[in-house]
Amino acid sequence: MEILYLETPRPLGPFGAAGVGEAPLTAPHPAILNAIYNACGVRIFRVPALADVIKLELDAKKARQAPKQVEPA
Repeated sequence: MEILYLETPRPLGPFGAAGVGEAPLTAPHPAILNAIYNACGVRIFRVPALADVIKLELDAKKARQAPKQVEPA
């Protein structure tokens, strides 16, 4: 991976600088989604990870793991 820095001066920022505070704000989302996976065993791919979405995924997981009923002959 090669990282290329592109400097674009901002005329309204102090000394032509721009804010970079957004990058740390993206880290909690995957951490929380991974914590949900570790706790429940279901993978959520969208935020907000609402309880209803987690419940739906848990129900779907349970349905996939349920043994098939065999009808008596």
